[in-house]
Amino acid sequence: MLKKIALAAVLAMSVMAAPAFAQETTTAAAPAAPAAAATGALTVDSQIPDLLANAGTHAVLAANLPPELMSNPQLATAPISLRGLQQYVPSLTDDKLATIATQLAAAQAAH
Repeated sequence: MLKKIALAAVLAMSVMAAPAFAQETTTAAAPAAPAAAATGALTVDSQIPDLLANAGTHAVLAANLPPELMSNPQLATAPISLRGLQQYVPSLTDDKLATIATQLAAAQAAH
C-alpha cells in the first residue's frame, strides 16, 4: 500500500512539474548548472530518467530501489531525483542515499 502511495506521488509530481518547468524555462533564465552536471556525473540529485538511461547507473538503481518502483514504466519519465523521491519511499533513507551515491560514482568510474 505504501509503495502504491509513493508511486502515485511520483506520478502526481511528474504531471504537476511538467507545465511548471515549461513555464519557467520560457520566462526565466536557466540557473547555473551544478558541478555534477557540468562534469556529466550522475548523482542522487540527477533526474531519475537520466540515471535510467545509463546502463551502469540503471544497474545501481535496480539493485537499490524496490522492484515495484523499478518496474513502473512511469518512473522513466518522472521529473524527480532520488533525493526528491526520498520523502515518498520510506526505505530510501539518508544512509541508503549515501550508499547509492557511492555506487553511482563507482559505476561511472568503471566506464
